[in-house]
Amino acid sequence: MPTDLSHRKAAVVADQSSADAHLYLGQVLLQCGQTDDAVSELETARSLRPNDSKILVNLGTAHAMNGKTQDAILLLRESLEHDPEETTALVNLGRLLLQEGQRAERYR
Repeated sequence: MPTDLSHRKAAVVADQSSADAHLYLGQVLLQCGQTDDAVSELETARSLRPNDSKILVNLGTAHAMNGKTQDAILLLRESLEHDPEETTALVNLGRLLLQEGQRAERYR
């Protein structure tokens, strides 16, 4: 994973304006357990492309991993507003709502 992380960081350095580069680096950082750094990269990606459901899902996942459940729920709901069939958002949102003792919501 460190090699992949190095390549992703190089891609971001090469093009700071690429939402995809920030997204992919954020995903790798999540996989490495570096959630605070992942949130930073994903927030940058979101600022570049605010309505991207993949970015919102990953940012929601990062917040969930950091124990910020309510923030995660809001981001996953926002993701589903843009793509109601985003399965990762549906699964993660359902899991978080059950974890919080809330009833799962239907998005169709």
